[in-house]
Amino acid sequence: MPYLKNEAPPEALETIRQLEAQADECWRPLRILQDPPNVAIWALLTGGIERVEREQAARGSNTPHFDAMLANLSIGELFTYDWLPAQDRDFRIQYDRAAANGVTIESPVFVERPVFWA
Repeated sequence: MPYLKNEAPPEALETIRQLEAQADECWRPLRILQDPPNVAIWALLTGGIERVEREQAARGSNTPHFDAMLANLSIGELFTYDWLPAQDRDFRIQYDRAAANGVTIESPVFVERPVFWA
C-alpha cells in the first residue's frame, strides 16, 4: 500500500533508509573510478561505441530499437560522466621529477583533493 512519508510505518521508513544507504554506496567498488579521468572517459566512450555497433549489427540503424538504445545510452553516459572524478574538484595533477644519469623524467601523479582545498 502506498504511503506518504509522514504516514508510513516505521519499518517501511527503515527499509527505505537501508535501501537508500545501499544505493549511495554502490559506486565505491567501481574499478573505473580508480583510473585516471582520461582513461575512464575513454573506457566509457569505447563501451558506448561497442553498444551502438552491436545494436546496428543485430537490427540495423533505422529502427525503433536503435533509436531507443541511443536515447538510453546518451542519458546513461551523461549521468556516468558526473560520477567520474573531475580535475580541481576531486584531484589535482602534480608532476614529479626524477633524474638519473643526466636524464630527467617527469610523470603525472594524481593527488586526491584534501577536505581543506578551497
